[in-house]
Amino acid sequence: IMLAEVRRGRQQEVSSLYDDAVAALDKAVKLAPENHLLAEKLGVARLGQGDTRRADGRDPSSSYEAAIDCFDTSLRLFGRNVRAFEGRGMARVGQAMWIERSGGGITDLCRTAQDDFTKGIAIQEMPSLLCNRALTRTALGETAGALSDYRRALEIAPKGWPHRAYVEGMLKKLGQ
Repeated sequence: IMLAEVRRGRQQEVSSLYDDAVAALDKAVKLAPENHLLAEKLGVARLGQGDTRRADGRDPSSSYEAAIDCFDTSLRLFGRNVRAFEGRGMARVGQAMWIERSGGGITDLCRTAQDDFTKGIAIQEMPSLLCNRALTRTALGETAGALSDYRRALEIAPKGWPHRAYVEGMLKKLGQ
């Protein structure tokens, strides 16, 4: 029981930090509405807020929608913002995970997330983008594409990349 209380307290603390970050960044964006990096950072905070709510079993939909809006703004201001493409894709993945948990269909969300990751990869190939696209491909039953993305992520990842073991495990799980 004590461990559960500590965990619950930690989740509330993390949730509070995201709420504080959203409030501060929202003010900053209002002061500098043409700053694409501030819009991106607000999107990241909203994404974290949504992930925290989903982990707590609370509906994260409004946080994910707000994150997508922030990433859209960042991309409108600077269309080559790789992190905004990645963040928008991750918000869509978060939405899909919530909907799937509720028994809903996730195909459209996974496809639009996959499109965001692909756009980011076209600008700058990064292991995280490849892994995220591989996750959406796996969810859509596109095993060959997922395997290709995981392999490529391992090829370009720096030595000591913290997600290497996870990716190797996914390759094994998918039958590589």
